[in-house]
Amino acid sequence: MCHAVACWEEPDSHLRYPWSVTIRDDLLLLHRERVDAQLERLFELSGAEVTGPAGCGKTSAVRAWASTTRLADVTWLSIQKRHRDSKVLTADLFEALLPADGQDLRPDGADATDSISVLTGSVEQVGRRAVLVIDDVHELDDAPSLEVVRNLRSVDCEMLRVVLVGRWIPAAGLDEQRRRGVLATCSAADLRLSQQETAAIVHAAAGRDVSDTDVHIVHQQTDGWALGAAVSGLLLRDSTISMSSAEVTHDGYGYFDEVLGDQLFDSIEPDIQQFLLDTCVLEAIDPALCCELTGRTDCEDVLRHLTRSNMFTEWIGGQRLTFQYHRVFRSWL
Repeated sequence: MCHAVACWEEPDSHLRYPWSVTIRDDLLLLHRERVDAQLERLFELSGAEVTGPAGCGKTSAVRAWASTTRLADVTWLSIQKRHRDSKVLTADLFEALLPADGQDLRPDGADATDSISVLTGSVEQVGRRAVLVIDDVHELDDAPSLEVVRNLRSVDCEMLRVVLVGRWIPAAGLDEQRRRGVLATCSAADLRLSQQETAAIVHAAAGRDVSDTDVHIVHQQTDGWALGAAVSGLLLRDSTISMSSAEVTHDGYGYFDEVLGDQLFDSIEPDIQQFLLDTCVLEAIDPALCCELTGRTDCEDVLRHLTRSNMFTEWIGGQRLTFQYHRVFRSWL
């Protein structure tokens, strides 16, 4: 069963397209059975990681699970730039897990290891299971405060489990747990929408009945990308529009400019931007051919990096090392 709740800010009356709509992280709250099943096993395992590209619904999926689970009390910390400072991150962890008296319990002048020991010990004393979701954890990549996360993940605390959510997981000391199979893992493949899930999002965002044909086209075009389905649904709030119209397909998914441009492409290093533009003409991306197109000698490394970073790039298997860009991202490029 898919449950979707649509929330958005109304656009100005003279603007009709999705780029006039402020798309919030909680645009759609959709229970994802694959994610729910993994997270319900948290206390049988050591923790969880949920990774995927921008707009794939990873945060919304975890929030949906948190809104209904009876497994534990769930608290949330969304990483911001200020959390790259270890003291700031540690203080906010205390406040998130022990809101009533967290700051009083934190030892003055203690290092990260001692502070986390006090924090987890206090959680144990409370005697209630707690799940801490650390969202946008990729923002801590190469940050000094990443050591705080490592310490938190390394402490054996029976009453606490940590869920790391991000486009990728920085070096947080999870390799051994992955190898032993004691870490619940949800990847981009788990977050890719089924056609039923796409239909739930499209109907909720459009606020009206949408034809099966339009839902099928949305699902094919967005390839299970949650935000793509949501934006398409918002576009279909106008009952005169159908997904097969030239107005929608004009200029290669132009209505994703704000999402893919401002929020994603513009944040990438200029040389990687150029690499993407040079190679988007390829449906199947062979590193050797990329080197011929771009003049670079490190194309395989770049493609592996884009894949690990969930930059709408994936390895598609086969005898040769071949990659592909997500359908919407490639068309937009």
